[in-house]
Amino acid sequence: MALILRHQVILITAFCVLALSLEKGASQSLYCPNGITNIKAAIGQIAHPGSSINYGVNETKCWKIQVPDVYEGIGIYYHVLDIEQCGDCGCDSLTFAFNDSSYHPPWDSRGNWKEDKECGRLTSGYLEFAHMMDGDPNKRFSTKELYVRFSSDDSVNYKGFNFTFVAKTDSSKSKSYLNASKDETIEFGTRKFGIMNYPADYEEQWYLIVPVGRQLQITFDAFELEQSENCKNAYVEIREAYHDDGPFQNDIEAEYGAFLAEHLCGSNLPNQIRSAGNMVWVKFRSAKNSATTYKGFKASFKAACQDNIKYQKYCKRYWKKYCRFHSWVQANCKETCKRC
Repeated sequence: MALILRHQVILITAFCVLALSLEKGASQSLYCPNGITNIKAAIGQIAHPGSSINYGVNETKCWKIQVPDVYEGIGIYYHVLDIEQCGDCGCDSLTFAFNDSSYHPPWDSRGNWKEDKECGRLTSGYLEFAHMMDGDPNKRFSTKELYVRFSSDDSVNYKGFNFTFVAKTDSSKSKSYLNASKDETIEFGTRKFGIMNYPADYEEQWYLIVPVGRQLQITFDAFELEQSENCKNAYVEIREAYHDDGPFQNDIEAEYGAFLAEHLCGSNLPNQIRSAGNMVWVKFRSAKNSATTYKGFKASFKAACQDNIKYQKYCKRYWKKYCRFHSWVQANCKETCKRC
């Protein structure tokens, strides 16, 4: 999974607690007597207990995830989920909650809080295999603020949980698909670069693809965008792309892909970017103010050899667990895991 192999994540552990209270009207089942860990980031990782020991009895741990306003939601990728299972998760549980105005109308006394409880045992090996087969997150929430609560009762303790959260981007606009062969370099960038500035309120997206078994390398030749705080106006965003229904499907997605570059802006030439997989999504967005348009950017991409030992181990497991049991995809599997 590109999310696991590539991106450096923010590890938030349970002992870093900021005492906050839930907003008025929040579900009583999200009561957090020990406060809430507040996390503001586009991507991060939360684990409890975050070590090889099992979680304790009668524990309550809470987090609040808040992603920047430019994003549309939050995806959850489990790496470990090992929580005692009872009916309706009434023993130990991991609860996600967010304020959803479409869930209950304003006059409903229950308010707008929507909850999703999790319990059960999914090992890391199973979850890794599941992520290979389906690139979409385990959980998807259409909110920019998400509360997370873990609670345990007075008996039976397991390993707990470990998940990565990632902000959802909008990858639904019109896009270009550029596929480079093994020895080919393809240029891309904002339209009419070097001839005229990019227009205001303009968006363009590209899916960049190289042969399976290769990484993708992006080099910027020129870069001049509006500089703004947190690159909130004009920016370039780059993510790993993935197949949402398994590695041999035609549909390519990126809305929950791992960040290769969260937001780029200004006039400094970005460093060379190298992906974990063979597909990358690039988005350019300009501000609505026509007085702050600039030249844009010009870049190129090509295939690069996989130089990651972990990737070769991934391929070995991949072949054993899936490819050898399905003769009709064996050729694709061998090509996917072939060394340069």
